Amino acid sequence: MDQTFTNLNRAEEVDLAAAAGRSSRTRLAAARLECYLGHYGAALTWAAILVAGNFVFFARAAIAEYFRQAGAAPWRRAWIPLARGAGALLNLNSAVVLLPAVRVLVDYLRQSSVNLVLPLDHAMPFFHKVVACVLLGAGTFHGLVQTAALATAPAAHPLAGLLYITGWLLVVAVAAMLTTAWSRCRQRYFELFQATHALGVLTYYAALLPHGMHRGRHVTWMWVAAPLLLYALDRLVLRNSHSRRVLVTLDRTHTEVVCNGTVLKLAIETPFLFRPGQYVRIKVPSMSRQWHPFTIASAPHEAQLLLYIRRHGEGQWTARLHDLVAGLSNHGRDGNGVGSIEILIEGPFGAPSEHVGQFEHVVLFAGGVGATVYVSVVKAIHHFMEGQRATATAKRAAAATSAVTPGATPWGQGGRRPAGGYSPARPGRLAVSGGGRAAAHPLTTPTRRAGAAVRHGAVAESDESPWHPSFGDGDGDHGWGDFPSNSGGGGGGGGGSPDISPCKARLYLALYSVTLNLALLWALLLRVLLLAVSYAIAIDSVDASYRPVMLPFTSVGMVAVDTLLAGAILATLLLSVAVEASLMGVVATFRPASKGFPLAALLASAAIATAINAAVLAEVPPLGGDGPSSRLAWEVANLTNGAVLAVSLAARLARVIGGRVALATHRGNRAAHLKSVDFFWTAPTAADDAWVMHELDRAILRSTPVSLRRFLTRHQGVFVTRAWPTKKLVTTLGRPDIEAELRALVAKLPSGATVGVFFCGPAAMGESIRRAVMVVTSESLVAAMSTSEAPSALVRLLAERSPTGADRGGKAYGHNVRLIFRQEVFL
Repeated sequence: MDQTFTNLNRAEEVDLAAAAGRSSRTRLAAARLECYLGHYGAALTWAAILVAGNFVFFARAAIAEYFRQAGAAPWRRAWIPLARGAGALLNLNSAVVLLPAVRVLVDYLRQSSVNLVLPLDHAMPFFHKVVACVLLGAGTFHGLVQTAALATAPAAHPLAGLLYITGWLLVVAVAAMLTTAWSRCRQRYFELFQATHALGVLTYYAALLPHGMHRGRHVTWMWVAAPLLLYALDRLVLRNSHSRRVLVTLDRTHTEVVCNGTVLKLAIETPFLFRPGQYVRIKVPSMSRQWHPFTIASAPHEAQLLLYIRRHGEGQWTARLHDLVAGLSNHGRDGNGVGSIEILIEGPFGAPSEHVGQFEHVVLFAGGVGATVYVSVVKAIHHFMEGQRATATAKRAAAATSAVTPGATPWGQGGRRPAGGYSPARPGRLAVSGGGRAAAHPLTTPTRRAGAAVRHGAVAESDESPWHPSFGDGDGDHGWGDFPSNSGGGGGGGGGSPDISPCKARLYLALYSVTLNLALLWALLLRVLLLAVSYAIAIDSVDASYRPVMLPFTSVGMVAVDTLLAGAILATLLLSVAVEASLMGVVATFRPASKGFPLAALLASAAIATAINAAVLAEVPPLGGDGPSSRLAWEVANLTNGAVLAVSLAARLARVIGGRVALATHRGNRAAHLKSVDFFWTAPTAADDAWVMHELDRAILRSTPVSLRRFLTRHQGVFVTRAWPTKKLVTTLGRPDIEAELRALVAKLPSGATVGVFFCGPAAMGESIRRAVMVVTSESLVAAMSTSEAPSALVRLLAERSPTGADRGGKAYGHNVRLIFRQEVFL
């Protein structure tokens, strides 16, 4: 089976670079945009919601202050409202900036289905730093204008001195935290970064609470009270309950210096359960009070917890730890140094790489000591597969015994345990001989077909179909049989192809693209923004001459823009439904009810919204007159219709593009989902990654289902490979051509597959991998949009959940393969 699968891939793999070269610039640009939005669509949507919220609060505060400054000097009426709006931004963002720092909350969301749509990898530090920059900009502008206002009218406020001091104090605190959070400064002076943040948070909120008053009334506390309480609970209570903090005494038996003295290895007895890919924080009280994060290099089933710590510049924390351990290792020889040191270990904490089990195809990239986290993942996968093989062997032996011996008890139901000590008596648990207890496996429970032979680099096959929202319904009522077909061949080959013209297929694929459907979502968000601004203006009792009864807008321009947005949503939906009905039939388009009812509600609500806007523009008299009761009834009707439109559109987007914007393939994090894993890592010389080769010992290198690729970037002379006689490990001298490697991998994957690309290492290497992911994904998408492939790509999309569960669209490879990039960040 293994060889057959490989030959099939080689026969039908696609040349992605050649396919992209034959495409027009317009199609290639559209593919790049589709790729970008598929990767960052969820993050951009959440960012747009935050920006819209900032705009609404800024507009409400500024407009209200503008009318209150009616009799003031011209410069005050122009600048004071803007400063008031900036103050409103401080209220909102001072609450938001704390949420990514609540570690227990983020770890909880990582383990839930929310991680499929919420870009938690960007929350810390990227999103956290962006919100802090907004705070700095808004606080600086607010402080400059209010300082000028207080200077020109010192008697205008009785607490002018307090406001002046606290205002500039919080600006200085944010500036100091942002400066030390700069990546280069954080890496070189991590202790300064932590100390500045610890002191800066206390200073900022201690100054913000008395400063945050408006017209003599404190208001800021209402915004930040709940986030502050959650943050305090996380720091003081929740972290201690959801993670463990243990005191470990190290002597020279726990430490080893490897890689020519540049990397320190700490090996201690595993103090707590963890999952592969997680990290811990350690503190050495004799050196400092700060905590430092390090990834775990050992697998959860191993008896020791391994940490590899690279020595950085002289005087830094890692260098001092190396020196302290060097003195520890010399103890007993020259009488100098100490016999042992005490360290505190806190954890484990979540990271992107712990979600490897949410993908079917995984590529791991690591640079230098960043390989530690993936060494843990590879060893865990190897251990899982060994358990699967032992389980399968034991089941076959038990079945054979029961067939021969009447009344024999199958293994796992009171029979004898197999050699090796693995027991499948309880799903999700693997008992290790000599351990005395069955610990929950860190990734998954086995599946029926786990352990079956698959292609090179493959891990396991699962009977479960992936969670991947598609155009089909859960019952699979409209599969291949809904399309007219002929036997004249097609893009994928095998058993006939659909009788669909390439133009119609491309139109359908464009209507159901991520780009267009995200545009629909953003159009709806823009309508909500217009409505929120209108209500904000109305709440502040602004005298507007234009106030139609049927809509809450305050200008005809707002009504015109809202009409265009509602009409665009309706037209796009009608065209999509018309094309789908022409391919599948009207009945199949609205079947089953779980699909038909939301679709009908979506069309009806969009039509109602467009009709109401058109009636207002045409000055049609409203039903019920123009009294207060009629206005209230129309407002309730509009809000209800808007809620129906939002819910039904969200349901459609989840079904149409959910799988193409989700940040993983599966909800659950299970090793049984994995079908292929490729591990690439770089090191300057063979001596620099000797610790990796030691951790991936010969047994793992010979039998692991993971494809291992090693790149030595600065190796001089001839490299001898006889020491590791295995085809699982390929050593290359020189830097990896990341685009070429990804193209080769994608060309051998089934069309429509999703690949998780994980990286841990230097930032420059991560950026090059990010660019390569975008390039290769767009090339794969362009290949799927070609004239010969578009009809088959459409059939694979629509028949994704056919009644037989098979891919009836052919056996093409490399088309429309999506790569999801996730970079490790530890704080």
